Amino acid sequence: MVIAVGPLAGEYIQAFEGLAGERRPNLWCVAELPIEQNPLPEELLAQIIRGPGLFVAEEHVRRGGFGSELALHLAESGVGVRRFRCLCARAHHYDRYGSQPFLRRQAGIDANSMLAALARAEAPN
Repeated sequence: MVIAVGPLAGEYIQAFEGLAGERRPNLWCVAELPIEQNPLPEELLAQIIRGPGLFVAEEHVRRGGFGSELALHLAESGVGVRRFRCLCARAHHYDRYGSQPFLRRQAGIDANSMLAALARAEAPN
């Protein structure tokens, strides 16, 4: 399962449509925060509990972003997650500047990076 924050969801929708149905992850999009004022839907919680893992993708940094807020919220609520991975933005210390797609690629949060992370998670250890 993948939870994307904001406009990343649009990029992932297109990429996930190319996957076979059994490999296509459930995709949720976050549009309103904080979680305490916008509770997670029951169906989302059910999918988190019974799913093999949870990927969060956001254009924010790791600490203080949605991924850390969600992990804390789930832990405080007693909701177990088998595997949790957060793909997030990195400090912009790149050799060049570029468009949003360029920066997403550099940070490893573009659709190809997400597909690669999902494939690694599916691979036998």
